[in-house]
Amino acid sequence: MLTAPIHADGGNWEVPRIVDYSVAQAAYALTNSSLWLPGLLDPIEIPMVPLNQIASRGLPHRDLTDPPPRGPFIKDRPSPTATYPSLWSHDAKKETKIVCEPDSQLHARQGMEKQAKRKAATASRCHHNEDFRYNSQPLSVAFTERIAIGGSAWKSIRFENNRFDFAFALWGNSALGLLMHWWRSSRQQPGRGRITIRALESLPTLDLRALSDDQLSRAEHIFNDFREVEFQPAYIADLDSSRAALDRAVVCELLGFEAAVYEAVRGLSAKWAAEPSVRGSKRRPDGSLAV
Repeated sequence: MLTAPIHADGGNWEVPRIVDYSVAQAAYALTNSSLWLPGLLDPIEIPMVPLNQIASRGLPHRDLTDPPPRGPFIKDRPSPTATYPSLWSHDAKKETKIVCEPDSQLHARQGMEKQAKRKAATASRCHHNEDFRYNSQPLSVAFTERIAIGGSAWKSIRFENNRFDFAFALWGNSALGLLMHWWRSSRQQPGRGRITIRALESLPTLDLRALSDDQLSRAEHIFNDFREVEFQPAYIADLDSSRAALDRAVVCELLGFEAAVYEAVRGLSAKWAAEPSVRGSKRRPDGSLAV
């Protein structure tokens, strides 16, 4: 039997459209700071918090570019000299690496410069995928070298401690980060998970405040090792050697768990990738379809 509580805050009910309920059990446990992995007898404590306890998020795109008085910006093509660069839309072919280039720039409307500057304060280097197509897109979290404003497809995530940026980008794109995105997303369309503003604020994530200075330094080192690494779409995370290497780096090098925990995480990744809500109708490299 499986107990599936409904959120008191009125958020999504996560359990519909799940084939393997051990994935649901692992996801629910992780939201409660317990790494309960299939095949391991004892749960492992891991610090987790809602994202809004450690970070602030960007604005809905309508607050940026809707007609005045709501939107102080006009969106334009990207430029290396942009005052307000933006990671606005999705282009899966350009989002295969954790480090991405802004795809747009925003111009302040005449007479609305103060409003533009105030809203641009939400810009950051980390950006969360609001509309994640698991069967075509690799990234849950993108990183921009320059701070940029998130747009329609991406929401900027701003930390007071900018050292958290590196750890968050690693965590978000690991198997456990993908699991949390999927768990809190709306899965109304196969192969796709949409995160609303409200769900993003309550997204369970690793409590980066619990990481030591040494771990944060290690996170930056690992990030630099992976900045040029190409990732495959999330729905084949279990077959992607780059994702496996990232999982090992996060689980073993950053968090300090044993190799057995890494192997169990990879097993969970395979279970997650087998879910119809992740694969949709997309064929895998071996020709198989969703369960």
